[in-house]
Amino acid sequence: MRHGAGLIRAVLGIGIANLLAYRADLVLSGVQIALRLVVQIVTIAIIFNHTSVLNGWTAGQMVVLLGVHATLEGWLELLVLPSLYDLVDAVREGSFDFVLIKPIDAQLLTIIQRFNPAGLSTLASGLLVVVVGVTTVGTSASAVGWFILTLVFSAVILSSFVMLLCTTCFWFVNVTNFIDVFAMSFSEAGKWPLAIYPRWLKWGLTVVLPVGFAVTVPSQAITARADGETIAFAFALVIATVVASRLLWRRAIRSYTSASS
Repeated sequence: MRHGAGLIRAVLGIGIANLLAYRADLVLSGVQIALRLVVQIVTIAIIFNHTSVLNGWTAGQMVVLLGVHATLEGWLELLVLPSLYDLVDAVREGSFDFVLIKPIDAQLLTIIQRFNPAGLSTLASGLLVVVVGVTTVGTSASAVGWFILTLVFSAVILSSFVMLLCTTCFWFVNVTNFIDVFAMSFSEAGKWPLAIYPRWLKWGLTVVLPVGFAVTVPSQAITARADGETIAFAFALVIATVVASRLLWRRAIRSYTSASS
Protein backbone atom coordinates (compact mmCIF):
# COMPACT_ATOMS: atom_id res chain seq x y z
CA MET A 1 0.00 0.00 0.00
CA ARG A 2 2.80 2.42 0.97
CA HIS A 3 4.76 1.51 -2.15
CA GLY A 4 1.73 2.14 -4.36
CA ALA A 5 1.06 5.50 -2.71
CA GLY A 6 4.69 6.49 -3.30
CA LEU A 7 4.43 5.60 -6.98
CA ILE A 8 1.24 7.65 -7.34
CA ARG A 9 2.91 10.65 -5.70
CA ALA A 10 5.88 10.30 -8.04
CA VAL A 11 3.69 10.15 -11.16
CA LEU A 12 1.60 13.11 -10.02
CA GLY A 13 4.73 15.05 -9.11
CA ILE A 14 6.18 14.58 -12.59
CA GLY A 15 2.88 15.62 -14.16
CA ILE A 16 2.61 18.75 -12.04
CA ALA A 17 6.24 19.66 -12.77
CA ASN A 18 5.56 19.35 -16.50
CA LEU A 19 2.41 21.43 -16.10
CA LEU A 20 4.23 24.25 -14.29
CA ALA A 21 6.94 24.28 -16.95
CA TYR A 22 4.48 26.00 -19.29
CA ARG A 23 3.48 28.97 -17.15
CA ALA A 24 2.94 31.26 -20.13
CA ASP A 25 0.38 28.78 -21.48
CA LEU A 26 -1.40 28.88 -18.13
CA VAL A 27 -1.64 32.67 -18.27
CA LEU A 28 -2.75 32.86 -21.91
CA SER A 29 -5.29 30.09 -21.54
CA GLY A 30 -6.57 31.77 -18.38
CA VAL A 31 -7.19 35.01 -20.26
CA GLN A 32 -8.96 33.18 -23.07
CA ILE A 33 -11.15 31.20 -20.69
CA ALA A 34 -12.00 34.30 -18.65
CA LEU A 35 -13.18 36.08 -21.80
CA ARG A 36 -15.31 33.09 -22.77
CA LEU A 37 -16.92 32.97 -19.34
CA VAL A 38 -17.61 36.70 -19.44
CA VAL A 39 -19.41 36.25 -22.77
CA GLN A 40 -21.48 33.41 -21.31
CA ILE A 41 -22.39 35.49 -18.25
CA VAL A 42 -23.44 38.35 -20.53
CA THR A 43 -25.62 35.85 -22.43
CA ILE A 44 -27.30 34.86 -19.16
CA ALA A 45 -27.83 38.54 -18.35
CA ILE A 46 -29.49 39.10 -21.73
CA ILE A 47 -31.80 36.11 -21.21
CA PHE A 48 -32.84 37.26 -17.75
CA ASN A 49 -33.40 40.78 -19.00
CA HIS A 50 -36.61 39.34 -20.47
CA THR A 51 -37.57 36.94 -17.66
CA SER A 52 -36.93 36.58 -13.94
CA VAL A 53 -36.94 32.76 -13.81
CA LEU A 54 -35.94 30.08 -16.33
CA ASN A 55 -38.03 27.04 -15.40
CA GLY A 56 -37.26 27.48 -11.72
CA TRP A 57 -33.71 28.81 -12.12
CA THR A 58 -32.82 32.41 -11.29
CA ALA A 59 -30.00 34.39 -12.90
CA GLY A 60 -27.70 33.86 -9.92
CA GLN A 61 -28.33 30.12 -9.92
CA MET A 62 -27.60 29.99 -13.64
CA VAL A 63 -24.25 31.70 -13.00
CA VAL A 64 -23.48 29.06 -10.36
CA LEU A 65 -24.33 26.33 -12.86
CA LEU A 66 -22.09 27.98 -15.45
CA GLY A 67 -19.25 27.92 -12.91
CA VAL A 68 -19.84 24.25 -12.07
CA HIS A 69 -19.84 23.41 -15.78
CA ALA A 70 -16.51 25.22 -16.26
CA THR A 71 -15.02 23.54 -13.17
CA LEU A 72 -15.89 20.05 -14.40
CA GLU A 73 -14.79 20.94 -17.91
CA GLY A 74 -11.47 22.05 -16.45
CA TRP A 75 -11.12 18.73 -14.60
CA LEU A 76 -11.70 16.81 -17.81
CA GLU A 77 -9.29 19.02 -19.78
CA LEU A 78 -6.63 18.97 -17.06
CA LEU A 79 -6.24 15.25 -16.53
CA VAL A 80 -8.91 12.91 -17.85
CA LEU A 81 -9.17 13.61 -21.59
CA PRO A 82 -5.42 14.08 -22.27
CA SER A 83 -4.58 10.85 -20.45
CA LEU A 84 -7.30 8.82 -22.13
CA TYR A 85 -6.51 10.15 -25.59
CA ASP A 86 -3.00 8.86 -24.90
CA LEU A 87 -4.48 5.47 -23.96
CA VAL A 88 -6.21 5.21 -27.35
CA ASP A 89 -2.95 6.03 -29.15
CA ALA A 90 -0.91 3.67 -26.95
CA VAL A 91 -3.18 0.69 -27.61
CA ARG A 92 -3.25 1.37 -31.34
CA GLU A 93 0.53 1.79 -31.59
CA GLY A 94 1.48 -1.00 -29.16
CA SER A 95 3.20 1.23 -26.59
CA PHE A 96 0.59 0.28 -23.98
CA ASP A 97 2.95 -2.57 -23.08
CA PHE A 98 5.11 -0.07 -21.18
CA VAL A 99 2.13 0.85 -18.99
CA LEU A 100 1.44 -2.79 -18.10
CA ILE A 101 4.98 -3.51 -16.94
CA LYS A 102 5.04 -0.66 -14.41
CA PRO A 103 4.52 -1.64 -10.73
CA ILE A 104 1.24 0.27 -10.36
CA ASP A 105 -2.36 -0.40 -11.31
CA ALA A 106 -2.54 0.14 -15.08
CA GLN A 107 -5.97 1.79 -15.02
CA LEU A 108 -4.94 4.26 -12.33
CA LEU A 109 -1.68 5.05 -14.12
CA THR A 110 -3.54 5.54 -17.39
CA ILE A 111 -5.81 8.23 -15.97
CA ILE A 112 -3.10 10.25 -14.17
CA GLN A 113 -0.27 10.08 -16.68
CA ARG A 114 -0.64 13.45 -18.43
CA PHE A 115 -1.68 16.98 -17.52
CA ASN A 116 -2.95 19.74 -19.79
CA PRO A 117 -2.09 23.23 -18.42
CA ALA A 118 -5.16 24.85 -20.01
CA GLY A 119 -7.43 22.67 -17.89
CA LEU A 120 -6.08 24.20 -14.68
CA SER A 121 -7.07 27.67 -15.89
CA THR A 122 -10.57 26.47 -16.80
CA LEU A 123 -10.99 24.75 -13.42
CA ALA A 124 -9.84 27.79 -11.43
CA SER A 125 -12.01 30.15 -13.49
CA GLY A 126 -15.01 27.90 -12.97
CA LEU A 127 -14.61 27.90 -9.19
CA LEU A 128 -14.31 31.70 -9.26
CA VAL A 129 -17.58 31.96 -11.21
CA VAL A 130 -19.25 29.65 -8.67
CA VAL A 131 -18.18 32.02 -5.89
CA VAL A 132 -19.51 35.02 -7.85
CA GLY A 133 -22.84 33.29 -8.40
CA VAL A 134 -23.15 32.19 -4.77
CA THR A 135 -22.66 35.75 -3.54
CA THR A 136 -25.86 36.72 -5.36
CA VAL A 137 -28.05 33.81 -4.21
CA GLY A 138 -26.56 33.04 -0.80
CA THR A 139 -25.60 29.68 0.72
CA SER A 140 -24.77 27.98 4.02
CA ALA A 141 -21.92 25.95 5.46
CA SER A 142 -23.87 22.72 5.08
CA ALA A 143 -24.72 23.57 1.47
CA VAL A 144 -21.04 24.14 0.72
CA GLY A 145 -20.26 20.72 2.22
CA TRP A 146 -22.88 19.04 0.02
CA PHE A 147 -21.55 20.99 -2.95
CA ILE A 148 -18.01 19.68 -2.46
CA LEU A 149 -19.31 16.13 -2.06
CA THR A 150 -21.53 16.23 -5.15
CA LEU A 151 -18.82 17.96 -7.19
CA VAL A 152 -16.51 15.05 -6.40
CA PHE A 153 -19.33 12.66 -7.32
CA SER A 154 -19.75 14.44 -10.67
CA ALA A 155 -16.03 14.39 -11.41
CA VAL A 156 -15.91 10.63 -10.73
CA ILE A 157 -19.03 9.96 -12.81
CA LEU A 158 -17.68 11.86 -15.81
CA SER A 159 -14.18 10.35 -15.49
CA SER A 160 -15.56 6.81 -15.25
CA PHE A 161 -17.89 7.38 -18.19
CA VAL A 162 -15.05 8.62 -20.39
CA MET A 163 -12.96 5.67 -19.23
CA LEU A 164 -15.77 3.35 -20.38
CA LEU A 165 -15.74 4.98 -23.81
CA CYS A 166 -11.96 4.85 -24.12
CA THR A 167 -11.66 1.24 -22.97
CA THR A 168 -13.48 0.16 -26.12
CA CYS A 169 -10.25 1.04 -27.97
CA PHE A 170 -9.02 -2.45 -27.07
CA TRP A 171 -11.55 -3.85 -29.57
CA PHE A 172 -12.02 -0.98 -32.05
CA VAL A 173 -9.31 0.69 -34.12
CA ASN A 174 -10.10 4.28 -33.21
CA VAL A 175 -12.64 5.52 -30.67
CA THR A 176 -11.65 9.18 -30.60
CA ASN A 177 -14.93 10.01 -32.34
CA PHE A 178 -16.79 8.67 -29.30
CA ILE A 179 -14.76 10.93 -27.03
CA ASP A 180 -15.30 13.92 -29.32
CA VAL A 181 -19.07 13.36 -29.22
CA PHE A 182 -18.96 13.20 -25.42
CA ALA A 183 -16.87 16.39 -25.21
CA MET A 184 -19.24 18.22 -27.58
CA SER A 185 -22.31 17.00 -25.66
CA PHE A 186 -20.78 18.13 -22.37
CA SER A 187 -19.83 21.51 -23.82
CA GLU A 188 -23.28 22.23 -25.24
CA ALA A 189 -25.90 20.28 -23.25
CA GLY A 190 -24.09 20.41 -19.91
CA LYS A 191 -24.17 24.19 -19.57
CA TRP A 192 -27.96 24.24 -19.04
CA PRO A 193 -29.97 22.81 -16.11
CA LEU A 194 -31.83 19.54 -16.60
CA ALA A 195 -35.11 21.31 -15.81
CA ILE A 196 -35.24 23.04 -19.22
CA TYR A 197 -35.16 19.78 -21.20
CA PRO A 198 -38.12 17.53 -22.10
CA ARG A 199 -38.52 14.39 -19.99
CA TRP A 200 -36.98 11.97 -22.51
CA LEU A 201 -33.90 14.15 -22.99
CA LYS A 202 -33.60 14.76 -19.26
CA TRP A 203 -33.49 10.98 -18.76
CA GLY A 204 -30.86 10.63 -21.49
CA LEU A 205 -28.65 13.34 -19.96
CA THR A 206 -28.89 11.59 -16.59
CA VAL A 207 -28.40 7.91 -17.37
CA VAL A 208 -27.31 7.43 -20.98
CA LEU A 209 -24.94 10.41 -21.19
CA PRO A 210 -24.81 11.85 -17.64
CA VAL A 211 -23.44 15.29 -18.54
CA GLY A 212 -26.57 17.22 -17.56
CA PHE A 213 -26.98 15.42 -14.25
CA ALA A 214 -23.31 15.85 -13.36
CA VAL A 215 -23.49 19.64 -13.75
CA THR A 216 -26.97 20.23 -12.33
CA VAL A 217 -26.64 18.35 -9.02
CA PRO A 218 -23.66 20.30 -7.55
CA SER A 219 -25.35 23.53 -8.69
CA GLN A 220 -28.49 22.53 -6.80
CA ALA A 221 -26.48 21.43 -3.76
CA ILE A 222 -24.71 24.75 -3.19
CA THR A 223 -27.98 26.66 -3.57
CA ALA A 224 -29.71 24.29 -1.11
CA ARG A 225 -32.03 22.87 -3.79
CA ALA A 226 -30.76 19.26 -3.91
CA ASP A 227 -32.84 16.77 -1.94
CA GLY A 228 -31.64 13.55 -0.33
CA GLU A 229 -33.07 11.41 -3.10
CA THR A 230 -31.05 13.26 -5.75
CA ILE A 231 -27.82 12.99 -3.79
CA ALA A 232 -28.45 9.28 -3.12
CA PHE A 233 -29.02 8.72 -6.83
CA ALA A 234 -25.76 10.58 -7.57
CA PHE A 235 -23.91 8.26 -5.20
CA ALA A 236 -25.51 5.21 -6.84
CA LEU A 237 -24.43 6.53 -10.25
CA VAL A 238 -20.88 6.91 -8.94
CA ILE A 239 -20.82 3.27 -7.84
CA ALA A 240 -22.38 2.08 -11.10
CA THR A 241 -19.97 3.95 -13.38
CA VAL A 242 -16.86 3.08 -11.36
CA VAL A 243 -17.75 -0.63 -11.18
CA ALA A 244 -18.70 -0.73 -14.87
CA SER A 245 -15.48 0.97 -15.95
CA ARG A 246 -13.40 -1.36 -13.76
CA LEU A 247 -15.10 -4.51 -15.04
CA LEU A 248 -14.79 -3.46 -18.66
CA TRP A 249 -11.13 -2.53 -18.08
CA ARG A 250 -10.32 -5.94 -16.59
CA ARG A 251 -12.01 -7.68 -19.50
CA ALA A 252 -10.10 -5.48 -21.95
CA ILE A 253 -6.75 -6.29 -20.32
CA ARG A 254 -7.49 -10.01 -20.57
CA SER A 255 -8.18 -9.69 -24.28
CA TYR A 256 -5.26 -7.36 -25.02
CA THR A 257 -2.58 -8.75 -27.32
CA SER A 258 0.67 -6.93 -26.64
CA ALA A 259 2.94 -5.61 -29.34
CA SER A 260 5.62 -8.09 -28.30
CA SER A 261 3.44 -11.22 -28.53
